[in-house]
Amino acid sequence: MNATRVALGITSLSLLAGLAACSAGSHQEAAGPTGSPAATQQPTTVRQPASAPAIAAPTTALRSTDPTSSGPTGSTPTEAGTAQVVADRAAAERVVRSHGYNPNSGQWYPNHQLNAIVGVVQHSADGAARQTFFFVGNRYIGTDKADVSANSYYVAGANRTVTIGYPIYGPSDPMCCPSGGNWTVRFHWNGSRLVPLDPINAPTPVVADRAAAERVVKSMGYGVNSDQWNSAHTLNAIIGVRLPTADAHTVHAFFFVGNRYIGKDTIDPSWDISYVGSTDQTVTLSYTIFNPVNPTHPISVRYDTRAVRFHWNGSNLVALDQIPPVHSTTRAGR
Repeated sequence: MNATRVALGITSLSLLAGLAACSAGSHQEAAGPTGSPAATQQPTTVRQPASAPAIAAPTTALRSTDPTSSGPTGSTPTEAGTAQVVADRAAAERVVRSHGYNPNSGQWYPNHQLNAIVGVVQHSADGAARQTFFFVGNRYIGTDKADVSANSYYVAGANRTVTIGYPIYGPSDPMCCPSGGNWTVRFHWNGSRLVPLDPINAPTPVVADRAAAERVVKSMGYGVNSDQWNSAHTLNAIIGVRLPTADAHTVHAFFFVGNRYIGKDTIDPSWDISYVGSTDQTVTLSYTIFNPVNPTHPISVRYDTRAVRFHWNGSNLVALDQIPPVHSTTRAGR
């Protein structure tokens, strides 16, 4: 009986020892390397230690917000769609030719958003019929006007703005020689469409009437010299000789903007003035300068001439050069 109890006690101890051994062995396998087979059998409820780093986001997600990474996904969200396009002039010229125009030589900036090529109608006899073709990057977006312009030309280009010039022709001007100056228009790409920042068509020039201007000069007691007059110019001048005069050497220059009289060159008349030339807003006159009046220098001896440019700045007539002083220009009534 006692032997049996002892045997059962030993058997119970042996079973307990075996269970303890199994339990110890199982715990040791769970603590092994991540790659061990036992690790794959861990319960899904086992959490990372408090000191373990957080799980990193996928690499592709990091690239989408990393401006230093390469490739199409390397730009930040605010940079999306603004990747610089290198504009290809050769490709743009092919577009121009496909519309029946030959590309004119002009500036082209590969890194600008907006570029333009002035095209000349193919088989044009004088090369005057032109249109301007605009490109955003390598995309053709249209022309400056629906119809051709005479001798339009490229003036300047900025990143999103191109300036085109248009000569202004008078009613009887030949194609070679526009008399009305030039009109420039800035075309701007605003991100969605091409916008002219200036009126595309030049204002209709006032036709200056010489006959009306001569009546003004005569009403002031002056006869009219035969001088140049350009009806398409903004500024014109008539040299008038004071009446009556025996030698025609008491003269003034009378200035007109369009058909409006704006004043004379000087307060006192000059001895001799001649017409040199003019542009749209500038008239150049030549003044004859004589030696000062004294016994050793006869007044009829000429020793110099001085050209003086008179310019209309839109509100005032301005002498761009010094007008000869009265004492060096012999005057009638001295």
